[in-house]
Parts: sequence; structure tokens; C-alpha cells
Amino acid sequence: MKDHLELHRATRVLPIISPPIYDGIVVLEKGIVKEVGLSNKILKSYSKSARKYSLIEHEQGVILPCLVNAHTHLELSCLSNKITPKGNFFDWIREVIEKKKICSEDEMKQGISSSIGELQQTGTGLVGDVSNSGSSLSILRKSPLHGRVFLEA
Repeated sequence: MKDHLELHRATRVLPIISPPIYDGIVVLEKGIVKEVGLSNKILKSYSKSARKYSLIEHEQGVILPCLVNAHTHLELSCLSNKITPKGNFFDWIREVIEKKKICSEDEMKQGISSSIGELQQTGTGLVGDVSNSGSSLSILRKSPLHGRVFLEA
């Protein structure tokens, strides 16, 4: 449906660039935000319009922009639960470097994919990934997340 809109209504909408809106609606067209405002005004406007829309109720939910994680290390996700806490940063980083060497390519890809899924589940939509190998780039490109991969030398 070309003209179909989604109206997402929640107890609170947090536009970030303006104060919170209580009993607000976010209007989406093809996944792009077209309008944000008070539900009574928006519903009145669209009920008089010929445009078709769906009203999605989020009840006591809060609608806000996606979160940004500006410093990830997705290629280190294969080390999840494999590194012991250290009192000394240099001992810890040595263990990270040594254990990363024994992660297989499949383990690394699986870890990256798993971490991307966790980021999505927590509301993250944008990432800045710091990488030594660039191995996260192709997986990140295929994911719904947006971001940049920074090659660390």
C-alpha cells in the first residue's frame, strides 16, 4: 500500500530535541518518521484525511530514537565469558590478545552476529565498531544496524 502510514501511540514519546510528549504519536511512512506530536491532534488530522493508516498502541511504553553505541569491538565477541577479570589492565589486554588468536573464523563470525542481535534487542540502531581485522564489516553491512567500522592499527 503506497499511501499506508503507521501511527505509533505511547504514553510518552521522547523526541530528544524537544520536551517529552505525553500521550504522543510517531507517524511512520515506509519506516521514516514523518510527524511526531500529541495523539489527539494527529488522530484528528488523519481521521479527516483520505490516507490509510494503522494505529499501533504501545500503551504504557515509551517511544524514543534508537540508541548509539559509539565504541564496540564486535570481533572480540568470540571471547565472551572466556576472559577472567584482572586487577591490571596490561595483564587483561595480554589475555585478550592471546585468546583472540585461538578464536576460529567461524567463532568470530558467530560472536559478531550474536552481538549484533543483542545490540538490536537493546534498542541500538547505530554503532561505531573498532576492529583490528575488519571482520565485522561484511556482517554489519548485512544487518539492520547502521554504523562505521574503524580500523585500529
